[in-house]
Amino acid sequence: MTKLAARLPDLEHWKAQVKCQTGCPVRTDAGRYVQLIADGRDEEAYLVARAPNPFASVCGRVCAAPCEDACRRSAIDTPVAIRGLKRFVTEQYGIESIRPDSQAALLTTDTREGNRYAGHLPMATTDAATPVRRKVAVVGAGPAGMSAAHDLTLIGYDVTVFEAGSEPGGMMRFGIPEYRLPRTLIRGETSGRAERPGRSVQGRLSPASPAAGGRASSFWCRGRPYPLLASAWTMTRIF
Repeated sequence: MTKLAARLPDLEHWKAQVKCQTGCPVRTDAGRYVQLIADGRDEEAYLVARAPNPFASVCGRVCAAPCEDACRRSAIDTPVAIRGLKRFVTEQYGIESIRPDSQAALLTTDTREGNRYAGHLPMATTDAATPVRRKVAVVGAGPAGMSAAHDLTLIGYDVTVFEAGSEPGGMMRFGIPEYRLPRTLIRGETSGRAERPGRSVQGRLSPASPAAGGRASSFWCRGRPYPLLASAWTMTRIF
């Protein structure tokens, strides 16, 4: 009798078949939004791209596109132009479009499109009028800090973002030339989610004192060690 080795598909086997999604740092289901675009369902494609990523419009222009590096199509000829297709849908439905509120559907609609991971929208959210559980300080208003503030605000935390620069955005704003990433786009992706209260925070905040100002926790994503904190933004809304 001949014995044959059998292998039951597991999670690793599934991941190997969806290389573009596992290649993305935030696990965007690129394959699904590419298919939705092919089907003419552009708004749904945008929601799939936006669900895991609060900076979908920025990434449609300047992402390094590791999903394209991992694309299985490259074994045949060339990878799918995933980043370009993301820009195609964000220009129709993103913050820079004439329909900037399209992303709000992720708060109310349980979209069935795309393979979602923990932390992808829609998820359990807390209304702004609901008493928050804890205060959190986010140090650094770059992509990491603003993404953390975005997610924490959604689940009900009272978030204040501290930034040494004059405007939020971090290396998106100060490290990428304007011809590659318009400042109006960065402003749309950040200022729509944070309200500057017009006050100045002088001095330094250290990891030894995360509870400064009555905050129970802090998230540090500074661009340089112990920056002088010049400004603070209070997260007031996400969309």
